[in-house]
Amino acid sequence: MISLFHKYWWTFLLRGVTLSGMAVILLLYLNASQLPKAYIFSLYLFLEGIFTLIPLFEKTKLREFWTFIIRASSNFALALSYSIWPKLIAFVMPDVAVSMRLIFVAIWGAVTGLLGIFEFYQFKNENVERRSLLLSSLLAMALGLVLYFQLDSEIMTLLWIIFGFMVSIGVSLIIFGIQCHKQRQVMS
Repeated sequence: MISLFHKYWWTFLLRGVTLSGMAVILLLYLNASQLPKAYIFSLYLFLEGIFTLIPLFEKTKLREFWTFIIRASSNFALALSYSIWPKLIAFVMPDVAVSMRLIFVAIWGAVTGLLGIFEFYQFKNENVERRSLLLSSLLAMALGLVLYFQLDSEIMTLLWIIFGFMVSIGVSLIIFGIQCHKQRQVMS
């Protein structure tokens, strides 16, 4: 039986390519102001939300995929709040805006990691190699924790940390997508 993971392997591949590509773009514009970086990250969150929802258009039992729905909803909400709230606060307290954006990224990492771990265990009966999915979830959770506990570090140091984690998470999602595609070909 071909599972949704096998059928929609390309959504994991796109999520990984998008995340890794966004990390490279952020690295290229490391010295740019915070606003373009916020828009790039918001765009990624929006795209990941769409890629997460695509498998749910299949006629499935939605209660089995509650983590996908929560992940997509949190990505959409975070994309909006990440680009709007820090700008509003920047008028009153400019120093707080950057810290607030880092807190948003930390929350995204923690929520994404936690939901990924739930997905890892929820779909344990699927015939899918899931270790790279677990790795991407643990890396996202680690990003959230590292950012939360390192908020007072230099901004450039934090950007390099974010870059490293995003590329690692993206590569593990790419590997997961490729593994699902290979398994689908073997099963067909």
